[in-house]
Amino acid sequence: ENESIRIAAARELNPTYKGALPALLKAISDPSWRVRRAAVDALVKHHDNGVVTDLLRGLRERNCDPGFLNAALSVLAASNLDVLTPLIELLTDPEPATRTYAALALGLLNNKAAVPALMHALQDPNPNVRYHAIEALGRLRAGEATEELLKIAENRDFFLAYPAIDAIKCIGDASVASRLVPLLEDEVLCTPTAEALGEIGDARAIEPLVALLCRPTSQISPIVHAILAIHDRYDTAYQEGQYIADLCRKAISDEGIKRLLAATEQGDPEEIPGIVRILGWLESQSVGRKLASLLAEPRVRHEVVEALVRHGPKVTDLLLEQLRSADADLQHAAIVALGRIGDTRAVPELLKMLDSQQELLVAIAGALARIGDHRALDGLLELLAHPDVTVRMAAIGAINSLGHPDLENRVSALLYDPNPLKRESATHIAGYFGYQSCANRLFELCQDPDENVQHAAVKAIAYLDDPRVADTLLSVLAQGKPHLRAAAVKGFAHLPHGQAVVALLPTLNDPDVWVRYYAAQTLGKIAAPECLEPLAGLAASDPAPHVRVSALKALSQIGGPRAVAVLASATRSDNMDIATAAIEALGELDHPDALTPLLAALKSGDDAKRLKAAHALGKHPCTNAVAALKSVAETDDNPEVIHAALEALASHATPDSIRTLISLCTDDSRRDTIVNLLAKTGENAVDLIAEGLTHPQPAVRIAIVSALARMKCPRASRRISHALDDPDRTVRLEAVNTLAALQSQEAGRKLARIAATDPDPS
Repeated sequence: ENESIRIAAARELNPTYKGALPALLKAISDPSWRVRRAAVDALVKHHDNGVVTDLLRGLRERNCDPGFLNAALSVLAASNLDVLTPLIELLTDPEPATRTYAALALGLLNNKAAVPALMHALQDPNPNVRYHAIEALGRLRAGEATEELLKIAENRDFFLAYPAIDAIKCIGDASVASRLVPLLEDEVLCTPTAEALGEIGDARAIEPLVALLCRPTSQISPIVHAILAIHDRYDTAYQEGQYIADLCRKAISDEGIKRLLAATEQGDPEEIPGIVRILGWLESQSVGRKLASLLAEPRVRHEVVEALVRHGPKVTDLLLEQLRSADADLQHAAIVALGRIGDTRAVPELLKMLDSQQELLVAIAGALARIGDHRALDGLLELLAHPDVTVRMAAIGAINSLGHPDLENRVSALLYDPNPLKRESATHIAGYFGYQSCANRLFELCQDPDENVQHAAVKAIAYLDDPRVADTLLSVLAQGKPHLRAAAVKGFAHLPHGQAVVALLPTLNDPDVWVRYYAAQTLGKIAAPECLEPLAGLAASDPAPHVRVSALKALSQIGGPRAVAVLASATRSDNMDIATAAIEALGELDHPDALTPLLAALKSGDDAKRLKAAHALGKHPCTNAVAALKSVAETDDNPEVIHAALEALASHATPDSIRTLISLCTDDSRRDTIVNLLAKTGENAVDLIAEGLTHPQPAVRIAIVSALARMKCPRASRRISHALDDPDRTVRLEAVNTLAALQSQEAGRKLARIAATDPDPS
């Protein structure tokens, strides 16, 4: 019989048809996994206790048929019917295979009511049953099983210890990490133990993990992953990643360094970036040489640059050697690293490379800018005539950053250079600094025969304190080409507002779209009320969408009820760019009328509108906004919109919004995001956040401890110490570990008292 026919039949059969149910139950034992999959899908859609009964009977009677058993488990796990009680009963079945599959199924149900029965199954005489009970407890994150799982792990029977360690990792109780550390000494269990410590370990795990690197038989990859995971966790939670790096550097031996260096040559290429990160923490000539050589490897070049920068001037000579390579990409990476290190010894070598190919010139200019050595000026000035505009702009930026005392004189001379590229570049520099000594020449250059020089000069004169500026800009508006008129329009932003408004209002009707765009933008900066109606007309009817967007933003800068009305209407535009720009603009308006259209946009069926509305409401800290944002955070199906709503609540930083965020911490999926956001609300919010330490749920109280820790201020640390008296052991342990990581001297005495008196030995 053809497989495709059987698949089609399984898909078409409705289990309610007479004779269909037995056929589908038979099909889940089909030799073809595709047929079994189709039968499972059909049975899952049929919510009937008869299906469950037949499947449970099958678990007893056909426990040697893996195809049937796996398919049956898929149906039971996906069923909306009550299968918990009958599955728990199967844990006492005389057949070990039945008990095994019952334990496996209970883990898939995601129902914590199964935990007591699964914990009892840890005493089952059959190791397969115990194995799957352990796995199920890990899937269910059964914290109450942690102690029993630790005992199994500490017994060091690999068959059961391995899943026990993995289950402990899934449960995530950081308080038991110290109990796992001795298992690093076990040749067989060291790898899963390292992986678990990466998830739940703290600074105390670093030294034994580093020691494991010296063992010739240990796998480097899981150790590196574990160390980096702890580092990143400390960096995120306490901004103390450097503390972990320092511990690693102090603990590592020469043998450990040798193994890491060897792994960069012989190990899995996918693991090398992580190894390079750790090498960046270590102070050793051999490490510096290896990192410099790894610049030639494209896949790890970014990580190598970061690591070399951490080493600082000690690796300057090694990097200078790389400048002589024929590989342009390697040279580029070395140049970037030298710039970030900032060692002036690199300047002569970098200047020698100014006749290099274009892509290196931009990097060299950037490096010279970072180093800030005055010796670079002459070489950079030569680049002002380079034919490529990106090179010229990079050179201009570098020159501007040097602050050379003779720059004004040098630039003044270049304004008369016969090369138009040099005149243009010098004009940009003179305008940036507003050199009054160059004023006469800059006005002359507004009539330069080269249009690019004219354009630069029109932009530059706007920064001068000179009565000729207004007339010159007006002349350009009347006679100049479109790109010159656009530059003149932008220049009016620096002139007295009354003068600018009179000049700019007519340009809202300019035939060039970019002139109109910049005219609206400049009038928005001026924010003169008399511009409101012309801008409203532009926002409603200009044929170019980006001009309308510019006008909408300008209206938000002027403000008032008329601006709100225009923006509210634009939120309903069929053009999504215009609608979202209007929503964003309403967020900038400090006007009570802006709230209603924003709340309406937050209920839109369009994700982009809801996202913009959530961001915009972050600037409207009122009760109605908080309630609406809370609803979105609880019910929206778009993760970006949810995150934006949470961000908006955090930006309010009001008692109402912070209490709302604390209440939302009850959801596991939002908790980490909320912790990060609360930590950024500032010291003034500490007392409000600390109110969460009285929340009825321990998980929320733990989250509040974490948020306070990330604030890294004495006031927050004092609030954490209150959690040392929490009735829940997991909260107390979180507070103990957090205060230890923060090295809070103020809490030291209280920690010592707890160590002596707390009823929980952990």
